[in-house]
Amino acid sequence: MNTRTPMDRLFRPARIAIIGASARRTDAGGNQVIRNLQNSRYDGVIDVVNPSGGIIEGLPVTTSVDQLTPPDVAFLALPAPAVPDALAQLEAIGCGAAVVPSSGLTHAQEEQVRQIAARSSMVIHGPNCMGLINANDGIPLWLDEGNLVDVPVGNIALVAQSGSAAIFVARSAAPSGFSKIVSTGNEMALGAADYVSWLADDPDTAVIGLVLESIQDPAHFRSAVGKSRASGKPIVVLKVGRTDSGARATTAHTGAVVAPSAAYEALFEELDVPTVADYDELATSLQLLAQLPGRSLRGGRLGVITISGGQAAMAADLAEDLGVELPTLGADLARSIAEVLPDIPINNPLDAGGTLVGAETSYEEALDLMASAPDLDGVMVLLDCQSTLNDIEIAYEDEYIVAARKVAGRSDRLPVFVASSSSVNIHERTRTLLDDQLPVLRGVRNALVATRVATRNTRHPVRPDRPADLPTPVDVEDLRSSIAAVDVISPDLTRDLLRSYGISFVARANAADVDAAVTAAEEIGYPVVLKIDSPDIAHRSDVGGVVVGISDAAELASAAAQVFETVSASCPTATLTGFEVQEQVRDAVEAFAGYVSDPILGPTVAVGSGGVLVELIDDAAVATCPTGPDKAAGLIADTKLGKVLGGYRALVLPTDTAPLADLVSRLSWLAADLGDQLTEADLNPVLVEPGSGRVRIVDALLVKKEQQ
Repeated sequence: MNTRTPMDRLFRPARIAIIGASARRTDAGGNQVIRNLQNSRYDGVIDVVNPSGGIIEGLPVTTSVDQLTPPDVAFLALPAPAVPDALAQLEAIGCGAAVVPSSGLTHAQEEQVRQIAARSSMVIHGPNCMGLINANDGIPLWLDEGNLVDVPVGNIALVAQSGSAAIFVARSAAPSGFSKIVSTGNEMALGAADYVSWLADDPDTAVIGLVLESIQDPAHFRSAVGKSRASGKPIVVLKVGRTDSGARATTAHTGAVVAPSAAYEALFEELDVPTVADYDELATSLQLLAQLPGRSLRGGRLGVITISGGQAAMAADLAEDLGVELPTLGADLARSIAEVLPDIPINNPLDAGGTLVGAETSYEEALDLMASAPDLDGVMVLLDCQSTLNDIEIAYEDEYIVAARKVAGRSDRLPVFVASSSSVNIHERTRTLLDDQLPVLRGVRNALVATRVATRNTRHPVRPDRPADLPTPVDVEDLRSSIAAVDVISPDLTRDLLRSYGISFVARANAADVDAAVTAAEEIGYPVVLKIDSPDIAHRSDVGGVVVGISDAAELASAAAQVFETVSASCPTATLTGFEVQEQVRDAVEAFAGYVSDPILGPTVAVGSGGVLVELIDDAAVATCPTGPDKAAGLIADTKLGKVLGGYRALVLPTDTAPLADLVSRLSWLAADLGDQLTEADLNPVLVEPGSGRVRIVDALLVKKEQQ
């Protein structure tokens, strides 16, 4: 009985079975895998299975799976229809793991694979993948011969659903080396979280890069990230498919304002996992982290030193765009650098190449001073290092490269890294001079993104405390029953649900006719807002069903006639049940709050500028649910709404955002409790009183999950 875990057997197999190699076609996938193993440092047993028997790639062939000594891992180079039966046979003999590169499985075949994975201790990698490479131990279980098998060995692990992504990133991060490269494919059984969890314990891995199309088990992913964080191994994610043009049409405004990728962005923000936009940014970030002491730039306060004023200006512009802090140099540091470079303006970025009176060592001295500064966290040396430079041009950079290496090698200095002004490949002369002693990164933008990445992976997510006045578990079950009992969430049920979570509306009343509307308005007090009342109309202002600023009974009667006529014409099939009369709140700031529930990742709460132009303004900050008031306050501060409430250009009095933050938090708890039944919520507008920040809801929409 093999006592190693299936994941250990997958990554470090002592015995491998190749199923599907050919005696006639040397280009068959199984043959290529065999040759990859034979040409590597793998010293374990390779078994080959083919019904015809004989010799394949110099190895004796076993004619059936049931004749095998149970392998640690089997590589199934088979057509899709043959995969389920082969997996069942491997399971029966006690195989530890199976790699399935096959694509084109039918739905029925996929279900068979899932059933085997669910019942078996054998782990299944794939399908539709390239395989995996254990570079540390020289075990390339990889489909294409010669592909990535010579990757430099190092401390970076890369997990990518796309095989081509794995190839591009691994080659782009050169000369940095890799411990493991995993092409996960369709992730029908094992997913990214399984690999991250295993890599967290892998002594050869220090940094983990992920190229993700989706996350199937968010709870497992959270756990895996926590395990990696506890092991001191930073994670960087490239999430592809962020702009899904085929995203479903939404009923609530929130669904239109919050992008399809928002649930992922909120999850990564909650976990403090940094994201990048493309392969180059991922490769550069992994390269920096792999060589960075402590795998972190702490607060990210960056000093930049160049030998070009143009490059200094470009770096400053890009840093501002990317949110990378280039702090003003402290007075003592500026004074010390000025003594070395007396004819140079002392700024950050620092152009240290133009001195006419400084000593020959002035550049190195200025760099050393920056690398010793207590109010910086790292120093980027910006030079021309691209491979397209000729011998004379690249030689001009030598003294600065040598200075960077010398300063970086001194004890008690901040992390120092080199960024090339271009994103093309680094010149071999530069690599030789640096001798892998410090990172040299391709492109200023890529390097600054990597700097930002290196400030993350520090926070540990904490679930907020549930407010004592929210519904109890028993109350929540009652609310769920009331939702289940109806097909559409009516306005009355919407208000009841929101009030259960402490969310208040403006004063309002329903009226069956004009006389009842006048009576309601007199009780509420003019001015009022009149709205059509209909269970069939989600956004009443869109169809001419709202009139504001009504100051007396005559105006109310006229408005009612106008609204009824307009809506009857624009929505001829809608049932019109009367009117809603609402208090009109003067001079309030219009916000919106809402959530959208992802079927896998769960609900994401959003807040931003509201009103009828909510989609046009497109101002939203998002977070996972539930969210505490402090986190909600941070979301508000990140929006245009937050700037307005903060007193921007004296548009309104500086306003306390705590009441709005409390509302957002309460809505997030409703989403956490009921988001599997109510897939969208839209509170718009939320009226915020200038100064005090008091909040009241005008309109709210809750959308019940469609029955499948």
